[in-house]
Amino acid sequence: MSVSQSKSKELEDYYDNRINACLAEARLLRQQRNADCSKTKHLPAEILSRIFGCLVYSGHSDDFPLQWIAATHVCRTWRTIALNEPTLWADFTDVHPKWVREMFSRSQAAPLILRLSLDSANHLAFIFEHALESPERLAELRVSQQPFMARLTRPAPFLRSLDIGDVDIPPDFLGGVAPRLRTLNCSGNMHLPPEASWLENLTELNSLGVVNLQASYMSKLTSLCLGGDWSAWDAASGQPCRVSVDTLLSALENMPLLQSLNLLLPNDVQQASRSRLAPVYLQHLSDVTIIFDTLEAATIFHHLRTDKIKKLVAAGLCDDNIAMIEPACRFFETFYHDGGLQYLLYKRHALEVHRIESYGVHTLVLMIEYWEYLAPSTLAGVVSMLPSCVPQILEMELDNESPLHAFALPECGTIEELRISTHYRTPLNVFQTSDASTAPYPSLRRLEFQFIDFTCTPESADLLKRWISAREPSATLELVLRDCDIWEQDFASLQEVAAVSHA
Repeated sequence: MSVSQSKSKELEDYYDNRINACLAEARLLRQQRNADCSKTKHLPAEILSRIFGCLVYSGHSDDFPLQWIAATHVCRTWRTIALNEPTLWADFTDVHPKWVREMFSRSQAAPLILRLSLDSANHLAFIFEHALESPERLAELRVSQQPFMARLTRPAPFLRSLDIGDVDIPPDFLGGVAPRLRTLNCSGNMHLPPEASWLENLTELNSLGVVNLQASYMSKLTSLCLGGDWSAWDAASGQPCRVSVDTLLSALENMPLLQSLNLLLPNDVQQASRSRLAPVYLQHLSDVTIIFDTLEAATIFHHLRTDKIKKLVAAGLCDDNIAMIEPACRFFETFYHDGGLQYLLYKRHALEVHRIESYGVHTLVLMIEYWEYLAPSTLAGVVSMLPSCVPQILEMELDNESPLHAFALPECGTIEELRISTHYRTPLNVFQTSDASTAPYPSLRRLEFQFIDFTCTPESADLLKRWISAREPSATLELVLRDCDIWEQDFASLQEVAAVSHA
């Protein structure tokens, strides 16, 4: 290397070192600036830890559950608080293997949330061994493999939630001691024990398997969900038995604290006997979901009583047989007291009734599920059984296989706003066969379309214009086209008969 080249290299190194030093100083200044000027500077570390905990929880439904870690790169203060909060690192649900050991180290002695399966067996094995030695660290546990279950024989004093797959429960499971266990999810076709001391404080049970409805641990339940191919256990015969409405009602009588009930009734369920006179009164019951497909199963609504229903989902209307849903509607009308049922959402498989809050938000209160769009007369019949429902807003949600050919509830005189939407850009056929002289929705003031393609059928915009023109001219109709496809000349033409906006 020549002298000139050597000097040039030294000069480059000199400037590079100066630049790197300046960049390092800038990073430090930026970190200090973020720390000193942050609006969260005066928040206690405990509050920030709670906020980070909310980020961890919200990430459970994401494909990348650890994306909340980005918050630790905002400033040094946030990073220090997050790294020193063990509970933020104790959830091992869907964690990449490369993170497991570092997270376990950061979790220190915090209660653990574990999911043990064949997929996670290798990289979580050392944590599982630790949990076996220190079961007091278990807070939430999901087990779907028999070898893991067989080794869980020591008390778990802080276990609060347990999710069990298609496995057998050993007689000495958890040593019979789990005083804080409140939630049990049985996701496989398994048998719950007739009696178990580790279930004595259970408040929430979700099961798809065999359940002993008369077990003493059912008495403290506030939430019961029986779905899938669940069946009842007959203690006398030691075998699963046919479910009847009587069986269910007798079991519910022993659950006085029940607030939420979710039942999928078997096809062969037997109706309640005529000798049953006294109804079952569940004072706290407010959230009910019952799925059925026979008139015999629907009779369960005749025997239930509560103080106040807040939400009801009834799935039992098929073949436009309105008698199937009548018991559920009567139950709802008897025990719903909050009013405000002014929003209807009509979809392919469900009719939803919403309560409109004072601030404009609507809340689902009643859902009636069915196989396919109802015939207009059937839909009108269902709504007529709900006198507390006085709809002002009707939304019709379509899919790409079911373009709208007829209006829903066209004779309803209380509907002031009509919304027609779809998840696809669908042509609108309803105005092709509509007789404008009948003037559906006489009180209509606002008409909104979303994802409707007016360009597929050349005359659709013209038919809509004629339909609007034929209405009573007492007030100008507000027409909103939200994410719709429409030609400019058609848009201008509609402005002649309505106050049109293109959102």
